[in-house]
Amino acid sequence: TATQKCLLLVISKDNFGKFISQKPSLEDSMMRGTKRFLLQRYAAMKSSIFYGLQEEYMLACSRKAKFVNYTAGDVVYSIGDKPKAFYLVAHGELNLDSDINGEPARVLRTGSYFGEVGMLLPNTPCIATITCREDCCLLALDCSDFAATFERNESVRVELLIRLMRKTCTVEAILQHGRAHRLFVDYLLEHF
Repeated sequence: TATQKCLLLVISKDNFGKFISQKPSLEDSMMRGTKRFLLQRYAAMKSSIFYGLQEEYMLACSRKAKFVNYTAGDVVYSIGDKPKAFYLVAHGELNLDSDINGEPARVLRTGSYFGEVGMLLPNTPCIATITCREDCCLLALDCSDFAATFERNESVRVELLIRLMRKTCTVEAILQHGRAHRLFVDYLLEHF
């Protein structure tokens, strides 16, 4: 319910593309706002690598990230490919098939991410094949934009490193992680 006078413009789905293409700055603004909204929702999830991400990084990501659409059966990248980008799944499902340690295939859904190895180790070839199970929309941040955006944000780099190393993660990496460091300090204060 409107609390003051307003104008509501209704545009059919068929005509929306035509309407938006008339003013590229409007399209740009809407796309940036949509990407920022998705990143804010993702950063609010405690399981997200972007959990608690500062506003300046949200804005930088929303400016630099691109929406990329794929159809069912498309391969985003294959084992051995050169890393291209870090991806967040905005919509759809993908298969992640890896030949590392005989891990079974996993399904990536909305909110999942992949391509982190290429961001941490840019000269390392892709370690999995990512195939779309259905039509998908991904938010992609290419290698150079990822590095430029997060070079000053140690927490994202450390989060990716911990998730990459899993059980073999070093104590040093864990203590560089903001939440893990706080838990460790709390533990020390409580027990010593």
